[in-house]
Amino acid sequence: MNTQDIITGSTPLEDQLDKVRPRLFMNAAKLDELKRQVTSEPYTSMYRRVVQLADAGVKNGFSRAESGAGIGRGRGTVMPNLALTFFISGNEKYLDAAKESMLAAVSFDTWGESLDYGETSFGLAIAYDWLHGVLDDETLEQVRDALYKHGSERHQYIGQNSGWLANVYTCNHLAVVMAGLMASAGTLYGDCDNIAPWVRMSTEKLRTMAMALGDDGASQESHGYGAFYALYLIKAATLVMELTGENLFDRCDWLRNLSNFFLYSSLPGEGHPVGSSYFNFGDGARWHWHGLDVQQRKLAAVYRNPAAQWHADILTSTGYGLDQAAFLNLLWFDPEVKAELPDNLPTMHHFQDKEIVFCRTGWKPDSEVFGFKCGPHFGHHALRHYPHDIGGGHMCPDAAAFQIYSHGDRLIVDDGYKSKWTNFQNTLLINGHGQTGEGAMWFEGQQLRRERRGPMILRAESSESHDEIIADATCAYGAETGLKKFIRHFLYIKPSIWLIADELEAGSPSTFELYFHADNPFEAIDDRSFRVTCEHGSLLLQSLMPQSVSASAFIQAVTTESSHGDDDIPALILKNPEKQTRAFFLTALCAFSSEETSVPEVTADFRDKEIQVSLKHPSNDCTGVTVSPNNSESGRSIFSF
Repeated sequence: MNTQDIITGSTPLEDQLDKVRPRLFMNAAKLDELKRQVTSEPYTSMYRRVVQLADAGVKNGFSRAESGAGIGRGRGTVMPNLALTFFISGNEKYLDAAKESMLAAVSFDTWGESLDYGETSFGLAIAYDWLHGVLDDETLEQVRDALYKHGSERHQYIGQNSGWLANVYTCNHLAVVMAGLMASAGTLYGDCDNIAPWVRMSTEKLRTMAMALGDDGASQESHGYGAFYALYLIKAATLVMELTGENLFDRCDWLRNLSNFFLYSSLPGEGHPVGSSYFNFGDGARWHWHGLDVQQRKLAAVYRNPAAQWHADILTSTGYGLDQAAFLNLLWFDPEVKAELPDNLPTMHHFQDKEIVFCRTGWKPDSEVFGFKCGPHFGHHALRHYPHDIGGGHMCPDAAAFQIYSHGDRLIVDDGYKSKWTNFQNTLLINGHGQTGEGAMWFEGQQLRRERRGPMILRAESSESHDEIIADATCAYGAETGLKKFIRHFLYIKPSIWLIADELEAGSPSTFELYFHADNPFEAIDDRSFRVTCEHGSLLLQSLMPQSVSASAFIQAVTTESSHGDDDIPALILKNPEKQTRAFFLTALCAFSSEETSVPEVTADFRDKEIQVSLKHPSNDCTGVTVSPNNSESGRSIFSF
């Protein structure tokens, strides 16, 4: 035991590991086991990807610092792949490349304060640990000094709460930094003095992060950044468990439920091609920048989750896995957790902290998915407990927004990674005004935090024939807008029919504008019916109420203030042509195959205080629904069959 640098006096790092190499994520016995395992599947395929990434590193080389240059992103990602490939293959070209990459990294005077530091230090710490017995003393000294220098800066910065980064507990930046610092602490312990405070502070910060997360597994940063956060939180939590003995996985329900968030928001299919594969509410693309197989491997192993193992297998087998940490597939795969199709899961899942609902017909290629969001910007848990910004600005003013994937295409879509304006979302504007927090590149939730204000879902129920969602988005809008009521009702009739009923009220006569967005233009069939035609699937959107409605289809300029690119996106607005204090909008959406020669037929018959809606599909299936707008109470259905 290292009596000169006491962490708690009882951690594995002190009692068992301070003289052991390797000790980050694996030991010598695990390495010997891997050498045998990679000769058979599924390890062979996992290892093949590691070798491909290592070969790319060898081919591309590693540039050293130029005068005044920062280190940039991604330098640490290849190092573990090079080190592991060297040990398994015995080919010294990978050792030479690993050494070159490490020395290139340490040549930089600055590693930045956030993502640059976290990614670099994480990979470099692993390479230092794994290659400790084969690298020359001079290289080890240079790497050790660099890890210590930059780690000391981050330890002081985070530990003293010196800037914005220290308290954004659910933001990807902090997770990346903490994984880098924890890896550095774990590998430098015993080689450098006074590392115990790094371990204690990192563990405490990660414990705080785990407590700050809502329990539903959904990320307010959506999938691109949310998966990035999850990847580094899982890395860091694994190091905490293995080095200190504290199990954050047991105490963090967000991690326990994370695999469901990945599963329910994925698009249907037996595999995920490199491309459009996920629903995204918030900043990000339609695919995962960092994949999901590694996260799902660990979640499957920790929580004995067969559906997570299935998802990881699919991602690995189709090549849509994780490049950045491919080596962890080999280390985290647990063959005792047998993969199982998620067919036994409910087709609807309500992520209650972030108030996101996904409705599916399944996970097979011909399934469809509907996503709806109407919750506080950081989630209910954060809104109740944290007056400061704990999550960055990657969320959107998208209360009551939705997306539809059906017949093999996205038919109602999100805007992507753009400036935060409500009119880029599939929701409501009142008198041209959107939701609180809009107006810049990053969502601003200060007023919402101060007022503890956030929208909510009132009802989310599923049956074999239909799903229903009722949400109150009123408080997503500031008092200055004059909005008094925005209740959105969704009836999803399986498959391929959606009815949206919007109850709206304002303090003075107002114009209510409902926005819809698609990848292809809304083509007018008549003055209140529009068709979107994609490669495989099409959508009919028809305004049933109000009886006097103004509809406008156009190409909307969607802007951004950063490097993510401006785009134009087809849009449709439905609004009341004359200002009024109350309005009731009823909109029908029907998805069908683009090969169909006829479109669905939707008719509405107004009888007293009820609306009789008839929906007929090209398949000749006919559905009748009664809508009773004046019967609405909080959370009460207005639909009946």
